[in-house]
Amino acid sequence: MSTLVLIVAERGGPFYPENEDSAKRLFGDLIKKTGAKKILALRADSSKRMPAGITELAGSLGIECKCVQVDKLELSSWIDEDPDEFWSDTLETTILNSPISSNGSELSFMLHSGTGFGAGLLYSLYEMLGGSLWITEGGVDRDYTAIRLDRDIPDEGSPSEA
Repeated sequence: MSTLVLIVAERGGPFYPENEDSAKRLFGDLIKKTGAKKILALRADSSKRMPAGITELAGSLGIECKCVQVDKLELSSWIDEDPDEFWSDTLETTILNSPISSNGSELSFMLHSGTGFGAGLLYSLYEMLGGSLWITEGGVDRDYTAIRLDRDIPDEGSPSEA
């Protein structure tokens, strides 16, 4: 089973999945290419509610969806803290407060620049837990196309490992 992990854009913006049509435009190709059977939507806007568009799209496709509220990374918080410790604490909290795990499911992480430090968080999770890394490109007048970005890591002991 594949799990698509993404950070939900702020409500009211052009990248927020307000309804099924907008969710399909934003994530439809990504879900198809990853073979996702579950969507894990991380929200850094103090909400624990799944956006209606993701709920409706998941229902139409017969896949599971779960929403988890995560801490928003703020530069102002780093003034009196060790950045390495702050970053690792945020990663640990995200993993512990969500069903993200490297066991039992292939993870597909969606990156987009609108999430700022959240994109860095997802990239770090990808590096630690494995899986695949994706972006989408598109525009107002067309559906977004999913593009896989991750690199192939050779199996241990394979000739290409060196």
